[in-house]
Amino acid sequence: MNKTSLKMMLCMLSIPIALQAQLSPKVKQQYPALVVAKVFDVASKIKLPEDRQLALANYYKKQDSLGVVALAKGEPMETVSDYYNFYPKAVLSAEDWNDYVLITLGSNLKLRHAIKYRDDLKLSKTELENLLLALENAKQKMHEANFNITKFDAEQLPKILGTQKHRQLLSLFYHEKAVNNAREDYHRTLKYNLITVADSLKKVNEFYNYELAKLIEIDLVAQSGDYKKIDSVKKTQEINKPQILWKANALAAKLPHAKLTELVNYRKEVGLSANQVDTLVTRIIQLEKTKFYEQLNNPYGYFTATTFETENILRILTKPQLETYLSLKNKNKAIYNTQKNWQKLKALNLVKDADSVTINREHEAYELKYLVANQILLMEKSQRNAFNRLTIQNTKPPLLKQLDALATEKAATANTKKQLAW
Repeated sequence: MNKTSLKMMLCMLSIPIALQAQLSPKVKQQYPALVVAKVFDVASKIKLPEDRQLALANYYKKQDSLGVVALAKGEPMETVSDYYNFYPKAVLSAEDWNDYVLITLGSNLKLRHAIKYRDDLKLSKTELENLLLALENAKQKMHEANFNITKFDAEQLPKILGTQKHRQLLSLFYHEKAVNNAREDYHRTLKYNLITVADSLKKVNEFYNYELAKLIEIDLVAQSGDYKKIDSVKKTQEINKPQILWKANALAAKLPHAKLTELVNYRKEVGLSANQVDTLVTRIIQLEKTKFYEQLNNPYGYFTATTFETENILRILTKPQLETYLSLKNKNKAIYNTQKNWQKLKALNLVKDADSVTINREHEAYELKYLVANQILLMEKSQRNAFNRLTIQNTKPPLLKQLDALATEKAATANTKKQLAW
């Protein structure tokens, strides 16, 4: 598929196709322009066969005639105007009127959408009648204090349609939203070059199926009132999303577990290969699923990811990559420590402002090396890492050693005074 074809495909997915009104030739030939225009207004919104177009035209023509007679009799203009407040419900079937209301006013009531999709759902006469009856009952109860129309809507649908048709209805109801979500997924993966033009259609279909299934499953439990169950279903759908979407979120730094996600975010600076990034994303997915199922089985337990993250960072990165990553993480802290030490040195008159650039550069380099070596030792306790940290400590600049000595002396003096006080 070339880029032009793909663009056309996405446009077709995301833009609703307007209903092409088929206006009856008889209506156009046999009725005045005002009547034809009014019939067209309805026929452009809902499917209306010729016999019902003609019935609607006759209704409008009759109303027009009554208006003309009323005007000739000198009746008040309010009375005359009433004849021209055309109300198609008087002629349309209950199901056609339902479709007209959906198009003109809109509604999230799924009873209305079930009636709208009667042909797609292959509804029996009894099912259609029961839907219309339930809709009428809902309208009559609307003003009752304790009536919850959303709950009523959710309860009636499976009773009338059964499980299979109910799910089919939800597929139709959420189709457009799933298309929009899939389109967003597609553009997010395209931004990070995770898919090729050749497999775009396959991926868009995968995204669409995932997004639609997620919307349906959440809808099915949304009216239960069981917030734990609702949350569980939402999280289950989230952790089962396609791996390519996990990767897109990781590259966008939109995933939890700061260390692994942060490392993916530093992929260019650290020099991670594509395989290393894929491995990190796989571990993030594994960690999220483990966390989800552990909390599901033990809601009051405490879950920590530190050990898992540390082990995988050590396993995936080379030593130079690990040092680069930790340098990026600790750079600001090294700068802060350097500035703090500089203020102490100035207060003790051990340095001059003219030397600040040279001294601070040396001190910052030491601070960063020490912080990195210390963190590596914390991540992996070994003689080698302990020796590396000690080696760096032995290269501590003289002025910093002087600060240490003064701090030790001050602490010893304070301790002696405390002992004498006793």
